[in-house]
Amino acid sequence: TLHQPGDELLPFIDDLLLLSAGHVVYHGALADADNAFAGFERPKGVNATDHYLELAADVDAVNVFIDRWKAAHPAGSVAAEDKVEAGQADTPAVAALCAPHAGLRQPGAGFLALVRRSFTATVLRAHKPSLVGRFVALNIIMPLIVGVAMYDQAGSVVTVQNAAFSFVMGVSFAAVMTPVMDLHLERLNFLREQESDAYSPVAYFAASTIAALPLDLLGMLVGCGVVYGLVGFRSDAGSFFLFVLAAFLQQQASTGVGYIIGVALHSLVVAAAFAMLVAVVFSTGAGVIVAPQTMDDSRWMTGLEFLAPTRHSMLLMVDEEMRHRPGGEELVKKVLGFDRAWDERWVLWLNLVAVVVAFRVFAALLFKLSTRPKTYRGADNATA
Repeated sequence: TLHQPGDELLPFIDDLLLLSAGHVVYHGALADADNAFAGFERPKGVNATDHYLELAADVDAVNVFIDRWKAAHPAGSVAAEDKVEAGQADTPAVAALCAPHAGLRQPGAGFLALVRRSFTATVLRAHKPSLVGRFVALNIIMPLIVGVAMYDQAGSVVTVQNAAFSFVMGVSFAAVMTPVMDLHLERLNFLREQESDAYSPVAYFAASTIAALPLDLLGMLVGCGVVYGLVGFRSDAGSFFLFVLAAFLQQQASTGVGYIIGVALHSLVVAAAFAMLVAVVFSTGAGVIVAPQTMDDSRWMTGLEFLAPTRHSMLLMVDEEMRHRPGGEELVKKVLGFDRAWDERWVLWLNLVAVVVAFRVFAALLFKLSTRPKTYRGADNATA
């Protein structure tokens, strides 16, 4: 492709496709373009591509051309937007450009197409070494560091807490940063497709969430297995399942926070810094850096306890390990200080699920509110 080719290159271009907000303004021979834009003649000496782009940027003018095109092609219009929906294109080059967007607006199948696109674009990534490197770093190296540092240290309630806290804190930092990076890479594509009404913002968020689940779950299984084995937690399938479930839910809650930050803050530098700050705040609410008894003296710290998924998942891991030991539950209460009504196991599970749902729903609402209004309104509704 060429970016606004000059007059010396125009004779070598045969076909022109001009789009605005995903709608076809003109598609045909370049030599016939001036005739198609009758009533908006190109001033003498002005480059053709500059003139066409200026017309496409003029809301009122472009509405006229879009309506002309649709009127001239009443049978669904042989437009690029329709060929994208049908998965067709005139040339291999156009087909390659249309492939990532094919089928997005088709009912039912469109959501599946969006899930596939999200899985390919943001989960598998275009650069395979970066995918493997990130997976190894977050789900093998980080758990290895925790496991080696706390190797065979599951003998006391304090070391069990330290191991669980170190692991969930690492998971929190990684999970909150991932969507911030993904949204930075996908933002322009997302906004462009929103203007063309390719799908709803909530559908994009849901597809991104579903697409990431297989790799998230696999990563948690690997990471939890490394930590669980090296630290020396209880050798029981049921306990390991609950350990993985607590870590997975905590990861999903932190990912929801990352989506909230990524949507609200467009600057990658600011969003990344804020994401790290939130992860630190959640870690503070876990009751390790600040003792639970100290938190009881502060309303905002007590509220932070309920919002911090790091706390819920860590305490569930500790509780599951200690409750099978003689006097283990009493040690959690007396030594660690988790003896309040909201430290009960069923309350912790309920709070953890609640923060996952709350953060995800809030992120979906932000997606909906962050989208820009569509440019095309139709000639009948255009303002002078």
